[in-house]
Amino acid sequence: MKRPFSMVGMRSFDEIKADPMATVAEITALSNRFPGDGLRHPNCPAHIWWPLAATGMYWALLSPAGPLFILEDPARWERLELDEAESHIRWHLKQMKGRAQRLFAADCAEHVLHFFTEICPANTRLQEAIAMARTYAAGRCSKQALMQASNRVYEARAKVQGYLLAMRAADAVRFAAGESNISAAKDASEIAADVIGEHASSNAPKSNYGQRDVMRIEGKKRELRWQWHRLLDYLRGNP
Repeated sequence: MKRPFSMVGMRSFDEIKADPMATVAEITALSNRFPGDGLRHPNCPAHIWWPLAATGMYWALLSPAGPLFILEDPARWERLELDEAESHIRWHLKQMKGRAQRLFAADCAEHVLHFFTEICPANTRLQEAIAMARTYAAGRCSKQALMQASNRVYEARAKVQGYLLAMRAADAVRFAAGESNISAAKDASEIAADVIGEHASSNAPKSNYGQRDVMRIEGKKRELRWQWHRLLDYLRGNP
């Protein structure tokens, strides 16, 4: 059954979708009713594509017009990723399989691991927990073994009391080895972003609270952008 008519030249949305030379007015009507179809239309103009890309960055990358628009304005695409990565990560994580969720959690935790190892280099419990999370994702260990590794991270965390970033890095690892795959991914991602944001803010004068907040937010966004790029590997099937 055909989709409803667009009221633009009385062509159906299916006809507009199938016509690579559809007019701007037709693509506008298509995008208003079916944003995904508008984004993927090969003749989608930039002024329509960019707002739609903000709501569907993964599909924007796959769209026919996407590579050209990004090539024309890479700074705008980078800014869009910085601003929108967090919400896209949250949405896509819910759609991913448990194995990918767990592996992504391990990636996020590992990305901030150095904040712990710089303070306590001889303690390998965090590395062991990350390895165990990946082993669990592969189906090669029990949940009990995973929980034991998570508990050992909690013990290791006590060794770095007073070092905020090291403690929070340990938290990211502990959650990455947590019981639920989706919670592990969500929590490890959030904590890792907070760690990087806090580290970024430490480069500002302690008395300049406004600058510290700006640098914290920007640092967090840059970590989330890194996570988004890592997540794209899983979405593309190339972890």
